[in-house]
Amino acid sequence: MTETPRIVNFEWSPRHIKSEHERLPGNLWCVRDAFCTLLRWEQGSDEWNAFIQAPAPEDMEWLIEHIGLLPFYRASATDVEIPEPMRDHPGVTFHNLHRLRIAHCLYQLHVRHLVDLPTEYTRFDANPELFCVAVDPRQPPH
Repeated sequence: MTETPRIVNFEWSPRHIKSEHERLPGNLWCVRDAFCTLLRWEQGSDEWNAFIQAPAPEDMEWLIEHIGLLPFYRASATDVEIPEPMRDHPGVTFHNLHRLRIAHCLYQLHVRHLVDLPTEYTRFDANPELFCVAVDPRQPPH
């Protein structure tokens, strides 16, 4: 990987977390956890501390662009089409939880074989939807 991207001074949208979100599995820091794992930002670093909990879904496109990832959006009802040269690169997946109006993010070692959204999320949204895969082309394939 060449130069490490930065997130410091990224502008987040205002977000009000509803109490229902507090019952979700995990701690609502999935965006931070996925991006920090992908970009190897250590816990306690400036980048780690720049994240907010449960950011608004519209922040995802801005964050992907700010960090310099390549986004691939859902091309069909069941799939996100990722070009062959990008499939072995690491990335982040974004799943819409429509009922809760939030997205859940997961780090992916490579995007050829995606790790699925944990099944416990279907308790909160019966139809979670994979809507975007963001690939970091600066990192070598796995």
